[in-house]
Amino acid sequence: MKKPIALLAVPALYALLILSNLNLSSCTKSNPVTVRDTTYITVNDTTIIKDTITTGPSILSMLTGKQWELDTVYWNYTGPGTGSLIYARGGTGNAEDFDSWYNTFTIDGFFWAVENSTYLSGQWNFINSESNTYVNNLSGYGADYARILKLTDSTMTVYDSTGTALDIEKVTPP
Repeated sequence: MKKPIALLAVPALYALLILSNLNLSSCTKSNPVTVRDTTYITVNDTTIIKDTITTGPSILSMLTGKQWELDTVYWNYTGPGTGSLIYARGGTGNAEDFDSWYNTFTIDGFFWAVENSTYLSGQWNFINSESNTYVNNLSGYGADYARILKLTDSTMTVYDSTGTALDIEKVTPP
């Protein structure tokens, strides 16, 4: 009995589809796949792993070369939930007026401030290896020790251990 050609074509077509599917599902070994900052590259069945480390701006670059203004000040601050709010920029009934206080840290260790049109100058430097605690020596005021609790390009939260105050400062708008 002679088999019809159409019946023979079905298994051949089926085999062709399986082989083409296998070919379509194989991976290209030259394209890297990035997963959670790690790049995996497979070349000739050897996997090379390259970790990517992204670093942000340094504490020094975020702190210096900007004019900072006081935004909020708490007095007698000893930890979260303590202290008395004595100043809030734009607020009414402030116990202290820091509306005209501006300060700038320079990269070469100088510090200057303006308070009620009076210019104050001095020197500052980091005093620990983490570069988050500094001493500020303003002329006429003496040494002031402070620790940076939070620092971004536009906001700085400082604990002033000399005056037991928590200062939140912002970069002065241009």
